[in-house]
Parts: sequence; structure tokens; C-alpha cells
Amino acid sequence: SGGDEDSLMPQDFDGSLSSDMSSLNTYADDYGHIVHSKPVAVLRPGSIADVVKMMSFAYRHGLRVACRGNAFNTFGQSQAESGIVIDMSSLNAIHTIEPEYAVVDAGITWRKLLLATLEHGLAPVVLTDFLGTTVGGTLSVGGFGGTTYQFGGQIDHAIELQVVTGTGELLTCSANENAGLFNAVLGGLGLCAVIVRAKLRLHAAQSRARTHRLHYPDLAAMLSDLRLLITEERFSHLRGHCEAIRGAFAYFIEATSFYSETGTLPVDPYKDLRHRKGTEVVNDRTFFGYADLVVEAVAALDQAGLGAYPHPWLDLIVPDAHIEE
Repeated sequence: SGGDEDSLMPQDFDGSLSSDMSSLNTYADDYGHIVHSKPVAVLRPGSIADVVKMMSFAYRHGLRVACRGNAFNTFGQSQAESGIVIDMSSLNAIHTIEPEYAVVDAGITWRKLLLATLEHGLAPVVLTDFLGTTVGGTLSVGGFGGTTYQFGGQIDHAIELQVVTGTGELLTCSANENAGLFNAVLGGLGLCAVIVRAKLRLHAAQSRARTHRLHYPDLAAMLSDLRLLITEERFSHLRGHCEAIRGAFAYFIEATSFYSETGTLPVDPYKDLRHRKGTEVVNDRTFFGYADLVVEAVAALDQAGLGAYPHPWLDLIVPDAHIEE
């Protein structure tokens, strides 16, 4: 505008830049279907250089930028009112899989990464329950799952990141290089830099998953067993549930063992537990089948026509001393 060429949006991207109304409306939404903030442009980068170029432009002109993976956030975090959305899902390559780590673009989903690592007998150390999210997305929020009680979050297994800062500078950071930036970006909600590539720790994958669903008469009994199982690390993956069913609450634990040889399973999985005896339900699946359960559930909701409804969703971290309350 005003003849200032520097104020014109760059056009020579390796990917694509869109400002048509259909694209803007699409990116003014997320999985929550609650917040709707329309951007002025959407970049689908074809390279890291595209992200650098757009961040530099946005910095010079004071434009809001939001990065989006598969938009499985629920309150507009991947939207940018009158700003620019960078759709990172177009940067989704796997660059390296080694016995101890993988190097991937930030826009790859954990599901695609897991399928690739399993071909090598490997898996990411921590997986979230839903694998449809992207690496960059969960590294920006923490990445918690049923194995977190043993291994921490996905951010604890990021070895190195490539990021683009708010001024458009491409930097590599790790615990030993630009450590302050590294620690700020991991779990930083996308406020400190754009993650464009990540080096992630891997470990040996198991082939099977055996889940025990244990039902409880009340909350106190369930939490008592959860605390015991967390302390003993008897199972690989733990989830405690409190669900409203027919006007009352049902309490149950899903305790899962990952294994390849049955000899590594707990000898007495129910020892000292307070669940209702005789009501146990046991399911045995492939490891990938278990990891993919929530993806299947979300797909079923979409097929039933429920995917477009609002999805209010809130994750909280609560100190153990206040769980009963």
C-alpha cells in the first residue's frame, strides 16, 4: 500500500499463500468449533525457508502469526485474528530414523512417525493417547500420555530443535546450545518460536498391549490403587476414569502392559488391588492397535456426523493432595 513494496505480502514461496474466503473460513476454526478468528492469509510452507520469510515479514509489519498442525486444539490457539496462519502440516518429512533417535519435520503426525519407527522395531518414548496431533503441536504443550508417570512428557524426550524466532531467525537449540531458547520453546505454547524440525529420542518397541479394565466401588478405592500402581510401576500405561453413567459415577482403571514375550507380563497383575473382584475385563491387541484406539474413536465420531459439534475440552494438572477434592 502507498507504493511501499516492503509492505506487500511476499509471493515467491516454495509452498502456497492463500487469501481466498474459503481458506480463511477453514482456518478460522479448530477441533473445538467454539472460537472463530479469521486470518488475512494462510501459508502452507513448502520449506523451512518459507517460514523464515513469513516470520520476518510479520515481524516487520507487526502482524499476528499462529502456527497450526492438525488443529486439535479447542479454544482458538491455532487461529490468528486479522493475522497469518502457517499450516505446518505441509512440512511433514521424516529425515532420519536411527536406533536412538529420529529427526522429523514439525508437521508430521505422531501416528505417521510411529508407523515408520515400528518398521525398525522402535517407538517414541512417550505417546499421547491421540496420535492425530503433530510433533510440533504437542512439543508446544507438553505431550502427556499414560506412560508419562514413568517417562515424563514428550518434551522430556526432545533432543534438539530447529526453530524460527519471532524476528525470523532460524536457530538450532538443545540442552547444550541456546539452552534458554530450547527450554522456553518446549511447552511454550508457540509463544517463543516456531518449531520447524525436531530430533526425538526413541526406544525399543514392544509388539503387544494387554489391558486390564478394573472396576471400583468408589473414588477412594480407585485412587488408592492408582497410587499403588504408580509407585510400583507394575504396568506400562495407566489411566483412571470417572464417568457419569445413568445418573451415577462409574470408576475404573485401565492398566496396560506392553510386551513382546508373555514371560515379561506381571505374574499377579491384581495383587493387593481393591477393585471389584470378578469384574475384570482383559483385552489384548497389537501395540499399534492400542496406540491407535483414540484415532479410531475420533474417526467413528466423524463418520456418525458428530465431528462438527462443539468440543469443549480442558486438561488440568492437579497436585495429588487435591485429587479427591
